[in-house]
Amino acid sequence: MPLTNVVNNAPVVSGSTNQISVIRSGITDTVSLNTPVTTSTQPAFMAYLSATESNVSGDGTTVKVVYDTAPVNQGAYYDTTTGEFTVPVNGNYIFTASNILMNTVLVTGYNAALNTSASGVIYYTSVYAGTYPANSTRTTVGSIFLPLTAGTRVWMTITSSGNGSPVTSILGSATTVYTYFCGYLVL
Repeated sequence: MPLTNVVNNAPVVSGSTNQISVIRSGITDTVSLNTPVTTSTQPAFMAYLSATESNVSGDGTTVKVVYDTAPVNQGAYYDTTTGEFTVPVNGNYIFTASNILMNTVLVTGYNAALNTSASGVIYYTSVYAGTYPANSTRTTVGSIFLPLTAGTRVWMTITSSGNGSPVTSILGSATTVYTYFCGYLVL
């Protein structure tokens, strides 16, 4: 049975087993309780590297990957100039990254890591040990589900080792998405 308050023009609330309706000033809003609720402001991003970053590691140097193009950036919480996502609200988040790496001479390992500003925690998404000959490519791919607090920053790094000089490039392209980073809040 609906609740009414004619004097103050208060909303009328009614419902059924899986539905709630609110009527105010002649407008009805209905929510089904068995249907996922989504909003256009839910934090979510997908960013990619638009050009190859040449010879950035290979000597054990750790480099932050700045995915500089973000076709999806709901809420603008991903920064294409720093490569960092700033968590806007406490919650559970999923992050996924794929990086295509190419070395011009022999290297002996690759690491891809998701980093957070929360106590410097690092989550390795891909670790490859072994010998990789000149002109070979490797794809680092990983996903992780994390509980995070508002204000925490999240970013990806790549490390390549086994050679005394930077010989590993991170492949990027403006027309084909090779290297990307994405994440979203799970409701």
